Amino acid sequence: MEKRYQVFVSSTFADLQDERQAVTHALLSLDHFPAGMELFPASDDDAWTLIQSVIDDSDYYLIVIAGRYGTVDERGISYTEREFDYAIERGIPVLAFLHEKPGDIPVKKTDQSEKLAAKLRDFTDKITARKHVKFWSSADDLKAKVIQAISAETKRNPREGWVRAGQATDPRRLNELLQEVDRLKADLAAVSTAAPVGTEQYAQGDDAINVSVTYRPKGENYGVKNSLDVRLTWDQVFYELGPMMIEEASERRLHSRLSEE
Repeated sequence: MEKRYQVFVSSTFADLQDERQAVTHALLSLDHFPAGMELFPASDDDAWTLIQSVIDDSDYYLIVIAGRYGTVDERGISYTEREFDYAIERGIPVLAFLHEKPGDIPVKKTDQSEKLAAKLRDFTDKITARKHVKFWSSADDLKAKVIQAISAETKRNPREGWVRAGQATDPRRLNELLQEVDRLKADLAAVSTAAPVGTEQYAQGDDAINVSVTYRPKGENYGVKNSLDVRLTWDQVFYELGPMMIEEASERRLHSRLSEE
């Protein structure tokens, strides 16, 4: 069955209208449903109750951060941060996009209050510490990265989603499928901690390798090449390169990343 997913889009509003539109277009191009403050219907519910219900109905949560912390509640916490915390609490997958160069953001789109600016810094630090983030520099750049990230996330971590009524199966068949899913999950759990058969012959884990490094020192001896061997374990190598390999990084990017480390 073809699924479509609902994605909650969280950000400040006035300063990121172009970027929110770009994210909306990105999600619609993938046949997903964007949900955000500009799409909320009129309701008698208070604002936060409505926001919670929409997040609960969403399959993924996407947050875009630039130069403003946002409107704060009576406790001094912005709705954007409350939404992020709530999505984490509910176990909804979070995709975070932070502005690549905050110093380049026009002044009129940044917080002039040092108190709000400090809250924004603390908030971005919290996001970075808890989630893998992507950085964007323009609305078009953000759109491209959202398409890439959502496509990868829905494949790697599929959620309940929505299907057309005509594609829905009868209750008995649905129950059979759910039982099959439970069985497959149990099988997966049983083998997830064991190495695949035949891999014991390969180097792995704490096994160490020597990586040859050539470098030029700074200062007077810049033109002189120096060489040395760095001893690493395979766990260390994959700790650095694993996240990049998920997105099918080129060999050149992997080489560059390992060189930096």
